[in-house]
Amino acid sequence: MQDEPASLAFAGAWRRLGAFLIDMFVLGLAGVIAGYLLFDAMVGLGPWGRLLGFCVALLYFGVLNSRIGKGQTLGKRALGIKVVGRDGGLLPFPGAVVRFAVLGIPWFLNGAWFPPEVLDSALIYLLSAAVFGLGLAIVYLFVFNRPSRQSLHDMTVGSMVVAAKPGDPKPALPLKRVHAIAVVVIVFIASSLPYVAARLVSAAPFATLMQVYEAVSEEPGVVHAAVSKGWSSRGGEKTSYLAITAMLRDSTVDDPERAGRLARRAIKADPATMKLNVVQITLVYGFDIGIASMNRSRAFAHPPAAWTGADAAQD
Repeated sequence: MQDEPASLAFAGAWRRLGAFLIDMFVLGLAGVIAGYLLFDAMVGLGPWGRLLGFCVALLYFGVLNSRIGKGQTLGKRALGIKVVGRDGGLLPFPGAVVRFAVLGIPWFLNGAWFPPEVLDSALIYLLSAAVFGLGLAIVYLFVFNRPSRQSLHDMTVGSMVVAAKPGDPKPALPLKRVHAIAVVVIVFIASSLPYVAARLVSAAPFATLMQVYEAVSEEPGVVHAAVSKGWSSRGGEKTSYLAITAMLRDSTVDDPERAGRLARRAIKADPATMKLNVVQITLVYGFDIGIASMNRSRAFAHPPAAWTGADAAQD
């Protein structure tokens, strides 16, 4: 890696992080406004909502971090830093787009919904490497690759984040071998996580939770579900529970009959649920585009026996 021009000084970690948080606030505000105006349309995107959010963020960072925006997003402009290439010049638009894509792919894939056929295929290893491997490697290099703080997205296009005004020169050093090894190890471990997870899911108690998840996911109108089991303590008294959150295709989150059907599906899939104190069903209607999320929800909580009784659907 070549030395940077003497008139440039690397931006500090806190200024870079602060600029990123400002940019996230700007994008999030735009997403919330769009959500209020086009709520049902945004919900209709379903899992593809994150792709929309990714494209919006890609355009924002791609334009403003390039020559078009003089290397400064709104956050960078506020904190007096900018993105430049190795030669100190501003990045072309394609370079700025690729730079953000490397950063944005793990960000937007994390939390995205994937159909069971994807999660059960070899693609899960690639997704794990992209989400956890690239994501953790980016954070690792940002924290430990001093003084430049260049991470994978910077190294991909040869960019640096520097002070917008001239400062004391700091030489750009090549990536240390220990950091390169750490990145390889992180990606390797992340790629192995699906194998470990598969072994865990096949063993109790995760196997029964998976059975509950599959049963709940088969309910008509459920797009995505999350299942957890545990206990809470209040006033020294422990309460065991099964919690199910169901993302719906329609807005009928106030439907106790639907909540009752989901609860009974869960109890049928795992009869041991009857020994718990509470089964909570939360119905959710909303969207998540990565840069913003909004939803309407309602929770129904009863003892298992109440769910299976004649009045199970009563709120």
